[in-house]
Amino acid sequence: MKITFRTPRTLRTFRTLPWLLLAAIILWGIHLLPGVETPFSRLGRRVSKAFVPQQTIWTDTPIVESIRSMQQFVTASYYEELPIVSTKDRQWPIPDDDLVIIYNVTIEAGFDLSHLTNADVTIQGDSAISVRLPAPAILTRRCNPSDKTVFHDSNRWSQADLDKMHQQALDQVEHHALRDGLMTDAIANGCGCITRLLCSFGFEQKHVVVYVSTP
Repeated sequence: MKITFRTPRTLRTFRTLPWLLLAAIILWGIHLLPGVETPFSRLGRRVSKAFVPQQTIWTDTPIVESIRSMQQFVTASYYEELPIVSTKDRQWPIPDDDLVIIYNVTIEAGFDLSHLTNADVTIQGDSAISVRLPAPAILTRRCNPSDKTVFHDSNRWSQADLDKMHQQALDQVEHHALRDGLMTDAIANGCGCITRLLCSFGFEQKHVVVYVSTP
């Protein structure tokens, strides 16, 4: 009588497993070779397109021109009501003559983006971009004739005296604005606005760097 011994299925599986692993390693190595098109590479691209969100960047957008077109870009403002007193000394017993004007002054700071050049914008690959903004500056100092209140007005003050008081109000409010961090606010707001603009072009925020050049 002939007796046949069969190898258990589990043992046959263990004997086949190393060959399967070796075949997988060889196929993966071929897949990694540059310029080699394999079913694995095609399948990988399909899976990537199906499950990984694709980033679309408007490569035809003139980024530098878009930013430069903002020109005088106001990013922070400061407002203050400031009284200025001018005194005319007079001979005793005639009392001195005072003129008090309360000025409503607005100081605006930001960036002059008209000077932005191609060298200030760097694009790395297809997703990263950095923009170097010029140093911020005071763009406007505004106090309209209607934005003031006059007390004890008389005809003893010339136009030159009034112009001097007006200039004094602008200078003092600008000093107070700089003291209270107007430029810090201008930089933070400006970098944030330009970052959002670049994100609207298709760049991801984590790949956008906007900074200010040191004077």
